[in-house]
Formats: sequence, C-alpha cells, structure tokens
Amino acid sequence: MFKNKKLGLFDSEGKLILPATYSNIVWSDTGNFLGVRSLSKETNEYVNPKGEVAFALPADKEVSSFVSGRAIVKTPIRLFDDSIPSAGVIDERGTPIIPSGKFLMLERGSDGKGKPIYFSYTLIDSGKEDEEEEQTSLKVGIIDESGRELVPPIYDRFYGEYLPEQGYPSMKSDFLFAKKNEKIGAINLKGDVVLPFAYDEIPDPRAVSADFILAEGWSYFERGVQVVTQKNKVGLIDKQGRVIIPFRFDEIKGFRKGTSAADTWYQVTSGNKKGLFTGAGEKLAEPVWDSIELLTDGRIVATKGSKIGFFDQTGKKLTDAIYDSVPSLTAALSEKVDGGLYLMKKNGKFGYVTSSFQEAVKFEYDQALPYREGKAAVKKNGKWGFLGKDGKLALPLQWQEAQPFGEGLAPVKSNEKWGYIAPSGKLILSPQWDEAEPFHNGMARVRKGKVISFIDPKGKVLFGEGTLRTQLRKIEDYPDVLYMTALDSSGIGRVLTRSETYLFNKSGKLLTGEGYTTITPFEKGIALAFNGEGAYRRGREDEGKAVPFTSNFVDEYMDYSYRLAGPFIPEPFDSENGTFYLVNEKGEQLASVPQYIGEMWFEEIHAMKSHPQAVEWFAKVSAREPFISGKTGSYGVYRLKQVTK
Repeated sequence: MFKNKKLGLFDSEGKLILPATYSNIVWSDTGNFLGVRSLSKETNEYVNPKGEVAFALPADKEVSSFVSGRAIVKTPIRLFDDSIPSAGVIDERGTPIIPSGKFLMLERGSDGKGKPIYFSYTLIDSGKEDEEEEQTSLKVGIIDESGRELVPPIYDRFYGEYLPEQGYPSMKSDFLFAKKNEKIGAINLKGDVVLPFAYDEIPDPRAVSADFILAEGWSYFERGVQVVTQKNKVGLIDKQGRVIIPFRFDEIKGFRKGTSAADTWYQVTSGNKKGLFTGAGEKLAEPVWDSIELLTDGRIVATKGSKIGFFDQTGKKLTDAIYDSVPSLTAALSEKVDGGLYLMKKNGKFGYVTSSFQEAVKFEYDQALPYREGKAAVKKNGKWGFLGKDGKLALPLQWQEAQPFGEGLAPVKSNEKWGYIAPSGKLILSPQWDEAEPFHNGMARVRKGKVISFIDPKGKVLFGEGTLRTQLRKIEDYPDVLYMTALDSSGIGRVLTRSETYLFNKSGKLLTGEGYTTITPFEKGIALAFNGEGAYRRGREDEGKAVPFTSNFVDEYMDYSYRLAGPFIPEPFDSENGTFYLVNEKGEQLASVPQYIGEMWFEEIHAMKSHPQAVEWFAKVSAREPFISGKTGSYGVYRLKQVTK
C-alpha cells in the first residue's frame, strides 16, 4: 500500500498489518518485516508487525533485507560528501554482530554449505610514493558471519556463483575465482591458492552454459571443467589446471548437457567456423561448420553454406554436407515418424531416408510431405499423389494439391476446391472448400469464402466464427474475429479479435472470460499468457479479406509467441505495466506476476520440465543490485510458480 508517499501493508485477506506511515519496509527471509519511520532528522525507528520498536539507527544508515536473522547496515556513498562509507552486520534486534567502521562495504554470500559469508571491501595503502598515482586501492577479502577473517583483503575482485533458491551469490564449488594484479586464479576459503594466477579472463558460466542455468543455478567448473582465456584465446581446463581443450579458439560454449565432463559437449568457434569437443577433450567435429544444432533426439545437424550434414548421438558423423538446408525438415527429424522414413531434400529434389540416412526413396520429387498414417504426399510434374510404406506410388499423381492423412482422411484439391479421400483413394467428402486441413481430435478446420469452420468426418459443421462471435459479444461490444487457429495438441484453439486473444476448446466454447495480448502454446497443461497496457500489434493491409491458413498471419500480425520453438520473449509489446498469467487448459488463472518487480523486468520466461508431474516457470531478469562481479544489469533467476497437475 502506498499513500501520501508513505508505505503500509495489507495481508492476503485485506487486513491492515502496517498503516501507511513508513518510509521503507525491510523484509526478512523468515516472513517477518520491519517498518522504517523517522523519529527525528538524525534517527530512524524500525518497527515490527506488533507496532513495537525493535531498534533505532542513525538516519544515514541503510539496512538490507534480513537473511538467517542477519542484515547488512551501511552508510551509503553520497555525492558531494567526503565522508568514507562503512558497513557492518546486525541481527533483528539491531544488535551489532560485525561493527560498522572496519569495512567500506559488505556483500552477502554463502559458502555453499548453508553458512553465510561476507565479501569485505577495504581501502588498502598501495605503497606508491608518486603523488599523481592513487595512494589507496579498494581490495576485497572474505569474513565469516562473526567477522573473523577467512581470506585477507588482497584481491581486486571475486567471481560469484548463483543458486536459484538463494537471492545472492554463493559458492557452489569449494573455491572461488579471484583477480589479482590483472591475472585470474582460484583460492579456497582458507586463502590457499588452488589454481595459479595465470589466466586473463574467465567467462561468466551463464554465457558458457546458458541452457543449464535456470534448472541448476550457475557455477564455475560445471562438471569439473571450466572455460578460461589466456593470451586472447579460449581453452578448457580441469580443477587441477590441466588443459582439456587447447587455447586456440575464439569462443567455447556449452552445447549438450551431460552428467559428467565426458558426455557434456562444447561448441568451439575459430573465426566464424564451429566445431565440437567433449568435456574430456575428445574432438567430435573440426571447426569447419557454419552452424551446429542439437536436435531433440540427440542427433546433430551441421551447416556448411547451403548444405547440411548429420552426426549421431555419440558424435559420429553420419553424412557429409550433402543435403539442402530446409529448417522445417531438419526440425521434423526429431519427431517419431510413421514408417521410420524421414523427408529430406537433395540437389533441389525431395526424397526419403532411414534414421541412419540411407536412401529409401529416390530424390526425384518436386515437393513432398512427411509420412502420416502409412502414406506420404508427393508432387511430380505438377500433380500430387501418395507413396506407400514401400516407397512406391500407392495413389497415382492426379491432384492439384494434397495434405497428409489424419484420422483416416486426407485433404486433396481438384478443380480449385478441397475435399477428403480415404487411404484407398476413394472420395469421401466432395471438393467444396477453399481451404482444408487434416483431421485432428475428430475435427478439421476448413474455409469456405471468408468463413472458417470446424467439421466432423462426415462434413457436418460443428462450429465456426459465428459460434465464437456470439460468445465474444458478452465480453466485447463489437467483436471482430480476425482469425481462428487450428486446435493444438491439447485440443485448444485461439481466436484473435482486433484487440485480444481468447482460448476455445473442441466444442467451440470460450475458455477465457477475458482476452490476453498473447498466449503461448500449452506445456504439460500450462500456458503463459501476457496482458500489457499499451501493448501494440502491427497492422495488416489485407484486413477484412479471407486469410489463408498457409500465411504467416499469426507471426506477422498477432501472436508472436505462437512459434513453438524457444522461450516466450515479450519484446514485441510496448508495455510498461504488463502482467504474466499461468493459465490451465480450462482457462483458469493459476498465478499472476507483474512484468516489473521493483526495478527488475523479465527478459525471458521459460517452462522448466524438471518434474514429470509439474511445470516450473522461471523468469530470467535484469537485477538492480550488482553481484560480486560488480556488473550492473547482471542476470538473476526469479522463480514464478510451480504448478502441480
């Protein structure tokens, strides 16, 4: 609650806990809090939920949040003030644990075993006699929770690590990287040097293994190895400093996560060419490729110019770069295919290969589609037909266009109209639609003129735009249905009006009582929706016309998150007051999180499928407070919600 520039608190039931008379509120990880109010110009009081004064401090002191009953109290640096800032530690009664005055600044941390440590900053005499040079320099050491020195303040900086369950830097390893005299090495909490100070840079683990961060936090020496820089080249070392990947590359990034260094793969870059190594130093691919991509089934596709080649799950090369680069076909390689044959393109023609890339159907077709229900639609000499499982024509080349079979029927086009045939080729539904799609969940989406509808296998209209428009009139005054998507794998579709996106089920019933700016596809029964005040959607010249199913209408105009690959990134929306919602398949809102929390804003939203019965949603955020690295705008991880099905 904010009133007359003062803060107060309500609980979740609306009961007043603290009146709006406080200038600040200090939180504790135990759920307690203290209200801060001015007693005089020189003194601030810290008041508990019972209205009792817990302690008082000078007004120029700032108190951090309490963690494990301890808070950092500091005198901040102020412009045009020559006084030297200082920091100390107090308990929840205001009792000094580490007195102020000894340290210039303190940062909270953890030794990785649950015990708090503090990174202590001190001005040290540089010993330089030249008056033009700085006589003191800021150095950092480490103290324990009682203020006992663990590591002397002789280092320029430490490199922090991060655990998702803690909102501050922590040691996941048994040592810390440190910088001294422009070189980087590593020490333990006894101050012993465990890696020599011989390296120029140490990349942030988040840049090296970005895909691992949200589930595990980030730390140095993930799986026992670490990327470091020496003489402007990057290499990989183990904890003993042994070179695993030689120092001859411009970049090394995590490629495939494994349980050990040996089955974790790293992508190396030399110039603009990519290669692959294991974390044990085994070379899988020379850096001669333009790009390398990991498929979801563990195989690898590598690009060289306009051609692609493949590696298996062990890193063994299956083919040279002989196939044409077609992203949609490459993505389909991860799918379980009907008949075990994969559609590929070679020298401008389509054919089919086995999982080991042995040619099964000759590359002779002008266009082709993947196998579905034992048949594959192919085009040659301007006509479409269907191949059988043996790779031979089962249905002759006779149609203008064709689409895959779905639930025993396939859309085919004759005389500019679409109908449906059986696997035998017998016409089941006569050509009458301007567009048609395969059946899924007992229905298919069709268009006749400007009207989009869903039909059953007998051609009966189940519902269409009119059904949804009638329901939308209860929500919007003048609903203008611009587009109806097909049903996704969860049996849910989206209807897009001029201003909102709504969900509907296979009965044509709206699931959401309110519209959203955008809604992601469902993952394990949960979708992420976004609403933003002032969020814009780009216009379209052909509004009012029938929109072809094959157009990029959704991507170009409305729903940027509808692409199925990758995280949802709300960049297209110019909104300063947006809200994210977790929505289930009934359209119910399970949780909501504002786009901005304090001075943090969500850069990416990820669904982490780390538990078979749950979806964990995390947000990568820009953090207001710097980590030990001293970098403002460092990234943190904010746990939004765990929803158990």
